[in-house]
Amino acid sequence: MTMTGNAPKSKLTGLIQLGLALVVVWLMVGYICPAIIEAIPPFKRYADELHRRGIHGGALFYTNVEENTEADLQMSNTIRFLPKGPQPDVQKLVP
Repeated sequence: MTMTGNAPKSKLTGLIQLGLALVVVWLMVGYICPAIIEAIPPFKRYADELHRRGIHGGALFYTNVEENTEADLQMSNTIRFLPKGPQPDVQKLVP
């Protein structure tokens, strides 16, 4: 019984593919993404603001960053105290 199309890869082929994947990730993180950030104005403003405030970009996912805590509080208050529109006068509803 032969296996067609499912031949096992050699260890060398796997290592070469791993090496190429690591090079691609290194190029993306080290060169391509920074070039994209510099080329697109909204991304550049965002990156400059993070740098000005001394915030690591990955730290924005944590709750101990003051800006995140403040934004969460403001959003919670906005939703909690959202205007509901004109309320009916209770005295007029009671006969």
